[in-house]
Amino acid sequence: MKATPTATERETILIVDDTPANLDILVGMLRGAYRLRVATDGQGALELAAAVSPDLILLDIMMPGLDGFAACRRLKAEQDLRDVPAIFVSALAETRQKVRALAEGGADYVTKPFQPEEVEARVATHLRLRRLQRELEEHNAHLEGLVRERTRDLLKANEEVTCWPGPDDLPDFTTRSAGDTEASVVAQELY
Repeated sequence: MKATPTATERETILIVDDTPANLDILVGMLRGAYRLRVATDGQGALELAAAVSPDLILLDIMMPGLDGFAACRRLKAEQDLRDVPAIFVSALAETRQKVRALAEGGADYVTKPFQPEEVEARVATHLRLRRLQRELEEHNAHLEGLVRERTRDLLKANEEVTCWPGPDDLPDFTTRSAGDTEASVVAQELY
């Protein structure tokens, strides 16, 4: 059995639906495992998402004013929100609606009426993928820092090597002085 995370460890899910009954169902399914925030229209979703930086968004398609497709496009246009997975939730079950939802930036699509096990599994999967994505980004940033550090070290070492004396600066050992000749003769006599 999985332990319930503390409130500070829980991921935040933004649920967006204009139908109170649907909100109640989704909140009932996910309460306790996640921090939940609720918006009842597309514009409210944009404002709340900017304020709370959710880890995942459940987004209805058919809403008055700014529909789910438009809301998703605008969310994905925001630098801080573009990587937040949006799962569309809708009574629209046609393939073309599902394809459009994915084309608009959605990560997944769940049809109404909701099946609790399916919703919970999809939410858990996309949150896990988001955590892994963040870990990968952090690891890449760490590796990039190491590469920059090693590059600086190599450039510094290269500067030191290029400052060493060149062949023209070394003594010429091909010409012998009188002392060198005398030392050579002594060495030969010893052996």
